[in-house]
Amino acid sequence: MLVNKLRNLNYKFVSEQAVLDKGKCISLNHYQKELEKRNLGIWELFGYYDPKEQKVYLCEENISERSKKIAKNLNYNETETYAILRELVRLHEHIHAYTHQEIREKFLRIPSTISEPLTEFLSYCTIKNYEDEYYRQKYLAVFMEVDKNHPKYYRNWRDILDVVIDKNQGLKVEYFCDNPSQHEKAIKIVFQVVMEIIKDLAPNPSFNDFLKEIESTFLCRAVAYAMEDT
Repeated sequence: MLVNKLRNLNYKFVSEQAVLDKGKCISLNHYQKELEKRNLGIWELFGYYDPKEQKVYLCEENISERSKKIAKNLNYNETETYAILRELVRLHEHIHAYTHQEIREKFLRIPSTISEPLTEFLSYCTIKNYEDEYYRQKYLAVFMEVDKNHPKYYRNWRDILDVVIDKNQGLKVEYFCDNPSQHEKAIKIVFQVVMEIIKDLAPNPSFNDFLKEIESTFLCRAVAYAMEDT
């Protein structure tokens, strides 16, 4: 399963709970209003991570209903699409939990304008480094379909991919995310490096501050981690 990729990062899995009570999840009918009011991404419709409880909640009915629409848009099997979407929701929320474990009390101080595109970026990298080619393509297609419904700041994860970390070679962060033949080491380096960068950010950082730190320190940090693993 996709979420199991996080085991290689020494992530201590938090508990999960399926939410069947409609009152504990955002209503599909009211989602657009909530989106405009609170500038939410669509993942909040499908689940959430509670940092106080350190627990992941999955809004099963919303996942089921939206997976039907996604299946129709992509011409996919509904049952398979439900399973794929549910796994992507799990990945997104468990990456939040992983980030919480790594940066601890700073987790609550990182603005959503950084934490959400960061989580999307790490989700994308995990998908791109999934070994099974058939499901890698399926996960990616559903992920990109969901991405169409996010507010702009969520979709800033693409800006992380495009950061040039070696101007001489034109090397971008994307190289580390799009290298399945080196998936175990590459994905570990990506997660380790961005967590260290987040830890070192000054108070009240902007997304551009985050990008500048990636641009200036990602490669040096990645090389250092790679040498530690050899």
